[in-house]
Amino acid sequence: EPDDPAMPIIGKAANEKDSLDYAAKLAAIDQKTLDFKRTVYEEFRKPERLAEYLAFAQEAQSISDDSAFRGRAGQLKLRDRVADKWRDFLKRYALGPKPHAALVAWKRFAELPSGDFAAKASGVTQDLAKPESGCSPEIAASFNQAPPKSMKDVASAYAQIILAGKIEPLRQLMQEKLSPMSVPVEGAEAFFTRKDRETVVKLENERTKLDSTHAGAPPRAMVLLDKPKPNDVRVYIRGNPARQGDVAPRGWLTMFGGKKYTDGSGRAELAQNITSKDNPLTARVIVNRVWMQHFGKPLVSQTSDFGTQTPRPVQADLLDYLAAYLMENGWSLKKLHTLILTSRTWQQSSHATPEKLTKDAENDLLSRFNRQRLDYETMRDVILAATGELDTAKQGGRAIELDAKDAETRRTLYLKVDRYDQASVPAMFDFANPDSHSPQRFNTTVPQQALFLMNSPFMRARADTVAKTNDPTALYRRILARDPKADEITLAQRFLADATNLNGERPFRWSYGLMKLTRTTDGKPAFSDFKPFAHLTERGGGGQKLWSPGPKVPDPEWGHAFWANYGGHAAPKDLVVTTRWHVPSDMKVTIDAVLSRSSERGDGVRAWIYNSRAGVISEHFCTPQNNKVPTQITTEVKRGDIVSFIVHNEASTDSDSFDWQPVITRADTGEVLTHAKNDFCNADRWPFSRTQPQQPLSQLAQVLLMSNEFMFVD
Repeated sequence: EPDDPAMPIIGKAANEKDSLDYAAKLAAIDQKTLDFKRTVYEEFRKPERLAEYLAFAQEAQSISDDSAFRGRAGQLKLRDRVADKWRDFLKRYALGPKPHAALVAWKRFAELPSGDFAAKASGVTQDLAKPESGCSPEIAASFNQAPPKSMKDVASAYAQIILAGKIEPLRQLMQEKLSPMSVPVEGAEAFFTRKDRETVVKLENERTKLDSTHAGAPPRAMVLLDKPKPNDVRVYIRGNPARQGDVAPRGWLTMFGGKKYTDGSGRAELAQNITSKDNPLTARVIVNRVWMQHFGKPLVSQTSDFGTQTPRPVQADLLDYLAAYLMENGWSLKKLHTLILTSRTWQQSSHATPEKLTKDAENDLLSRFNRQRLDYETMRDVILAATGELDTAKQGGRAIELDAKDAETRRTLYLKVDRYDQASVPAMFDFANPDSHSPQRFNTTVPQQALFLMNSPFMRARADTVAKTNDPTALYRRILARDPKADEITLAQRFLADATNLNGERPFRWSYGLMKLTRTTDGKPAFSDFKPFAHLTERGGGGQKLWSPGPKVPDPEWGHAFWANYGGHAAPKDLVVTTRWHVPSDMKVTIDAVLSRSSERGDGVRAWIYNSRAGVISEHFCTPQNNKVPTQITTEVKRGDIVSFIVHNEASTDSDSFDWQPVITRADTGEVLTHAKNDFCNADRWPFSRTQPQQPLSQLAQVLLMSNEFMFVD
């Protein structure tokens, strides 16, 4: 593709597949742009439209006011730029003192008064046929065959001749620069209206978005280009361009000598002055900020003010030494980092002895390391590294969107920073504002930080990932890079036990399956051999979830047996379908529901409410005649009981679908414990509608990831 001198291509995408996809999408945008230009190009080349443009171009010879010209073109629904070009063309080649041979006929007809046009046109036609008329013979012959009755007829005739392209003098004339017909498809933007430009801008925005977001777009550099002839500018008084003061010549600061710049714009000379060894200020400022990044505290307290209002640093000699080292080593920041990080000063512990606190309370003498909290980028990176998700091998490339699929595998350095839509989480952790100068970050402690670490999906996902080790000791090694102490193991085991208990039975946990119905010698029902449903299927294109014994309903062995959130269908023979509520604690509960059938066919269904400890609580019979049966009871239950809602066919399973949606409340307080419809559960006996709790080991992992030992550098 054509290179942009202001943003030259400096390489190619790392992934060839991405590169090909980018090229295909770019070609599609270019094709859409070209297709739109072709639409405009072909619009003013249609015979009827070309005739209208030619007729108006003649009419417009008498319109001198541009506003009136554009207004009249708008009334005729013509593009004013095309019409203007035709007006200039006719003025130059047809209406001048010496018209072109191909346009002599146009001039002769244009001179006729509109009222007598038809009467006098035949005479003009005869004159044009004479050799001395100067008219192209082919043009004269065309009008001789069909004399025009008005200038509109003349315009239509010329439109046909122009588009046919068979008369050589006129064909060549159409290639002249003033002719709208000489403009190629690619140049159709010259005739765009405001609405056309809006369409093209949308396409250009598509391309810009593709260049900035697609992984296959080639990397580009942003460069500054000097103007061919740089010039000095004037001072704007109080910033007002309308009030200009004296010229401010390009040059070095007057306090440093005021050297005038003469080489181009002066940018190169300015850079040389800024980085000159005669100007140690630059090196001091850089060194001070690098030091601050490593130690959490700068040598010079005001990172952007090295003037007289800032106190002289205690370690001024150290500042000068590092500044000199930086300049002597070719301004290599890598060498500066190496010098600092291999020093005994940086490798000190943050432990403060009473003597150090007495003699060096503010640590100005660097008697210990400054304990510091991880900044946002480092915090996110070490969390991903601890969980094993960070891909350190993947480096460089364009910025990654925050919601990209691979965002959680890339270093924070590569995440996109959008000045117009700044992410809230980085700002929460004191990320620098990209809209302003930020010489150093402020360290704040606000509730939102703790809330993010405790409750965010990001932290939950990281903890779930690292907790797959299923071993508390392995968690300590993975996250804190050490073995846990004996008391920490005991504490972790207590934590896991408490979390397990809290995650235990909840009042909204249900299971679904089949049981076998038998009768005792005295005819009472007995239920045994619970077998959970093995298949979760969906009906209605993925809308209605239901549990069933087989992968499909109906099933050759199990018939139509299933249980959904609204009810289900009875099983064949001596099998019963059941939904079971798992009691979380001792209490008295009220069970309120209506057992119903919608079909008038069949012999009905028989239902029981059954306690695994106390036996049958109630029995109900729902028939086509009695199709709505209340099943309200109050009963005592104990922790560990299983209350089953059981349905059996009466004799056959014909039309044995039923609705049964028990609501269970505490009898003493009226608190709703569970609603069978709303709390329809998955295989883990957890409702689809409720967020599943975090597993105990994952909770421990998240606690370690939030710990001060992990979040601070000592």
